Amino acid sequence: MSSKKQKQVWKHLEKNPTDTAAQVSKATGISYGYAYKLMRKEEAKDIIKKPQPTNQKQVGGQHYVGLSVEPWASMEAWMTKQEFIGFLKGGIFLALGEKNANDLGRAGNYMQKLLEIK
Repeated sequence: MSSKKQKQVWKHLEKNPTDTAAQVSKATGISYGYAYKLMRKEEAKDIIKKPQPTNQKQVGGQHYVGLSVEPWASMEAWMTKQEFIGFLKGGIFLALGEKNANDLGRAGNYMQKLLEIK
């Protein structure tokens, strides 16, 4: 159930989708904290609903950015579907065996790619 304040915020954002929480607060008279919290909550929902495609993100550096051929795309072209699935599963296990946060993110990226191709 939406409150009157929430409706005010969403009505303003429909007309001004790029506004920050400070701008929404100033325009609607709603407190900055409430506007910020409401906007972050909605942003989190969007991220959960629409994860960024694995081909558009890289975990742990920029070493693949700017290549003329996406490495995963070339592997998919050269390997059978089953071979590529095996490669992704191996990458998951390898990344999970490491001990830093980037490797957990990399494991998640491999998992997402696996779900995208299945």
